[in-house]
Amino acid sequence: SIGTYPCHNPDSAIDNQFLMVTNDGIFRTIDRCLSLNRDDTVVLNHCYDYREADYQFRYNLQDKTLVHVRSGKCVDAGPKTMATKLIATQCTGEDRQKWTFTYNKLVL
Repeated sequence: SIGTYPCHNPDSAIDNQFLMVTNDGIFRTIDRCLSLNRDDTVVLNHCYDYREADYQFRYNLQDKTLVHVRSGKCVDAGPKTMATKLIATQCTGEDRQKWTFTYNKLVL
């Protein structure tokens, strides 16, 4: 599963806190995609067919929610404790459902 942890040094060799987002709304690392399990736990799974609905999320810039497209549920950080697993729950507008992303564009 994926959870909340304090940020480590962005210059370190560890890049497990970095996700990319595609134009299709797929949040991914190099080989894993953010997806939703049947128990509403947000996880990183191998991206076998990343166009499947389980992998698609939509970020709403106005209210800062990250919504799983198929279920319509918001990604929720849960209580502010160390190593909390992310879950998808009914969207309520609570702060723990608000996400901020930094934008870095790689141009080759």
